[in-house]
Amino acid sequence: MIPSVACGLPSRVHSYTEKMQAIIYTLRDPRDGTVRYIGKAKNLADRMRSHQREAASAAKYHKARWLRTLGAAGLAPTIDPLFYVPHGMNWQDAERFFIASARAFGFSLTNGTSGGEGWHDLSPESIARMREAQRIALANPEFRARQSEMMRSKYADPAYRARAREAQRLKWAKPDVRAKLMATFHASAIVAHARPETKARRVHVNDKNIANARKFLFQGKQLSIRQISEITGLEIGTLWHRVKAGWTLEEAFGLAATNWRRRQHKEALCGR
Repeated sequence: MIPSVACGLPSRVHSYTEKMQAIIYTLRDPRDGTVRYIGKAKNLADRMRSHQREAASAAKYHKARWLRTLGAAGLAPTIDPLFYVPHGMNWQDAERFFIASARAFGFSLTNGTSGGEGWHDLSPESIARMREAQRIALANPEFRARQSEMMRSKYADPAYRARAREAQRLKWAKPDVRAKLMATFHASAIVAHARPETKARRVHVNDKNIANARKFLFQGKQLSIRQISEITGLEIGTLWHRVKAGWTLEEAFGLAATNWRRRQHKEALCGR
């Protein structure tokens, strides 16, 4: 057990559960009772099921290998609440505190980071390994099918959809989180936009749109409004307004229109 003196808090706190925002919990090895993992959860039963899925996976990180070792011996870790985090308290700080305390007392934790969604302290090598593992997993059709089925079953539950919407709303309501997400989205869009395959796909879509677009006779050719706009320099919206207002094709696609036609066009738009 993690000494309460070292933590400055009792090892188990069972009060004010209705006011908590998260639970800091431990996973113990059933063979000797030692703490091997410290994490955060909203629901311990759900979190335990998540760890069981990890044990059944082929993941190669430390915690997954430990869980598979237990599973091979017909055992499962023991999950215990360590600290209930009340609203108004930063759960990331609490998780980092308990992980640091456990390591200071010599516990051999399987945590890959220092806690608090600790992706910030992952080494470049770890990030590269995770990225490669994800790439290999997503290249497997069976894995993608399982993931798709899992997400479909989750979103079929109205309660889950409501929780997901609320979580997203709370996340985007934080100005700092919103700024980080928007910066990430913009950077990803710029990178994706510059990829050769993206450019090729964009050209294909444009060609397809042009092929399916309504054609008009212009300069002896059947062209779309977009193509005529590129030739004449007139806005697409302007050309469409002229056509819909009853202008002849010669007048609609001309670089200039008579004053009478301009007035007639204006009256048509005004509903006179």
